[in-house]
Amino acid sequence: MVTVVTLSDAVIERAYDQQTVADTLGDAGSEAMRATNRSQLGQFVDDLCGTPPKATLLPRLDKKFNADMLHPADIIVAATRFRAAADQLDGNSLQTEVLATADRLFEIGLSRLT
Repeated sequence: MVTVVTLSDAVIERAYDQQTVADTLGDAGSEAMRATNRSQLGQFVDDLCGTPPKATLLPRLDKKFNADMLHPADIIVAATRFRAAADQLDGNSLQTEVLATADRLFEIGLSRLT
C-alpha cells in the first residue's frame, strides 16, 4: 500500500508541476498541458489497474509488478490520494483532471471488491 501512495503522490506532483509551468505560459500552454496531464493521469490508472506499468509513468515499481497483485483497497487508497489532492487544488486548472482520476480509481476499486 505504501508503494501505491508513493506512486500516486509522485504522479500528482508531476502533473501539478507541469501544469504550474504551463500556466505561466498563458492559455495556449495551459490548455495543451491540461490535455497532456489528462492523458498521463489516464495512463497511470490503466497501468495501475490493468496492464503492466510503463517505466516512464511508474518508475519506482519493481519490474515484477503485476496489476493483479493489487488488492481493491490499494486502488481505493490511490483514489483517496487523488481526491485529497483535488481538494487542495481548489481553483487550480488541474483540479478537474485530478478529480476525474480519483473518481475513476474509486469506481475500479469498488467494482473489484465484489
